[in-house]
Amino acid sequence: MDSWIDSRKGKGSRDKTSAEEKSVDRDIVHAWCERLPDICRNYTPRDRYNADETGFFWKATPVQTLSYKGEKCRGGKKSKDRVTAMVACNQDGSDKPPLLVIGKYARPRCLRNTNMDLLPVEYKSQRNAWMDNTLYEPWLREIDRQMKGAKRNILLIVDNCTAHVTVNGLTNTKVIFLPPNCTSKLQPADQGIIKNLKVRYRQTMVRRMLQCLDERKAVESINIKDALFMMAKAWDSVSTKTIANCWKKAGFPGEVVEPSDDPFESDDEEAVVEDNDSLESLWERVGSHCPSVRNVNCQEFALLDHELVTCKQMREAEATEEALDVARPKKEESQDENEDSENEGCSIMNREKVTAPRLLPQYDYCATSLSAATQQDAYAVSMEDFCSALDLPRLESN
Repeated sequence: MDSWIDSRKGKGSRDKTSAEEKSVDRDIVHAWCERLPDICRNYTPRDRYNADETGFFWKATPVQTLSYKGEKCRGGKKSKDRVTAMVACNQDGSDKPPLLVIGKYARPRCLRNTNMDLLPVEYKSQRNAWMDNTLYEPWLREIDRQMKGAKRNILLIVDNCTAHVTVNGLTNTKVIFLPPNCTSKLQPADQGIIKNLKVRYRQTMVRRMLQCLDERKAVESINIKDALFMMAKAWDSVSTKTIANCWKKAGFPGEVVEPSDDPFESDDEEAVVEDNDSLESLWERVGSHCPSVRNVNCQEFALLDHELVTCKQMREAEATEEALDVARPKKEESQDENEDSENEGCSIMNREKVTAPRLLPQYDYCATSLSAATQQDAYAVSMEDFCSALDLPRLESN
């Protein structure tokens, strides 16, 4: 039986190179690596941290791999099936703060009677299940508060996504931003830490599915509460060896636990084998029950959500889509994520007072104004006109 490591080297394991990887400027990468010794000089590996967001299609099963694969999830029905997780750890792997998981609903039905403080992760909500500055800043200030209490000074490395705003007044945390469009090479979390987390999460998902299939029971779908506990378990089981090797691959000075060109592979038995069941062997067992799964390799399943958008990216098309979303009636925050979504929101084309001649001019005006994201007044005017065309209540500006 081929191992999970071998499957990564086979067909499909590296077919797709991200746009960022293609656009990485080698000179910028080289310049950053030359600066690293100076950046890290006053911080031991224990006091160097990296934080990064990743998206999860938390309820995706093996048979749904192809329908989810490649989704960026900027909207649509699948948006309620995803969360964003903030993954943070220090260089030697001795500290892995609980995941910050961001869902679409503040209080899903399965969490209504749950003490949120007792969850194994920190759970927050945002309209798109994205990270934004209103979630990032409190998270960062809490990290800083904890370090002050522990009398530690730390270095935090983050990318320059729109959610990672500059936070003033930090006393024990120095934040350094990675160069743009280089995180695929320079960010420790992207060198195998997040991949390792996802493999472990999906091992648990597949085991649950197999237990039902082996017992000839209907496969039960999980809810968000189940997913949060599964994510926490997966994160707890990511080894210090994996973390240290990923930091080393990203160029940070420090001792590597086990030399390797690929830290995700170097940790083979410890990283991807749990209870003697690799994802590869579990996948073959699923294929014996569900023939359609044989057309998909487990690598695709493990990383089916690696392209998910995790924060706002204000390109013109996306900004226009966001304007449309703002104009739609909102669902109740407490709506269960598993409820039928056929009536989610309201299709603007079903509104009696909306006609194409009335709508399109306002749509074009809205898109034009939004393309200049800094022009807040133009945004307010265009949105007011847009809502008038839809016969919606006027949106109050902040």
